[in-house]
Amino acid sequence: MTFVYNHNILRMKARLRELERELDERLREKAKLEKAIALLKEHGLARTDDNKEKRVPISTRKAEIRLVVAEQPGIRVGDLAELLGVTSQRVVQIVNVMTDDGEIERRPGGGLKTGNS
Repeated sequence: MTFVYNHNILRMKARLRELERELDERLREKAKLEKAIALLKEHGLARTDDNKEKRVPISTRKAEIRLVVAEQPGIRVGDLAELLGVTSQRVVQIVNVMTDDGEIERRPGGGLKTGNS
């Protein structure tokens, strides 16, 4: 009976370590997102409304993408879309234009980086 009890404790401790690592990762991600939002607000590029239907000029979207990618090299299109409050398809369209212009590069594995990195 003692073996079973000790085994359960060991499993619980192992799971606790996993959860602590996950929490650390989530907190780092949260800090990055908060920093990106603050950066967008600082540059006057953050929208304060939740109306995703409003059209934002492509020049503004490109500036937003440029700032976030510079701050978070390797960010993926889906994460970028969520942060900006637009669809992934729209971000892909803009990133394709920016890639053609040399402003953004795609990393192997799907992340983005600035063209001069």
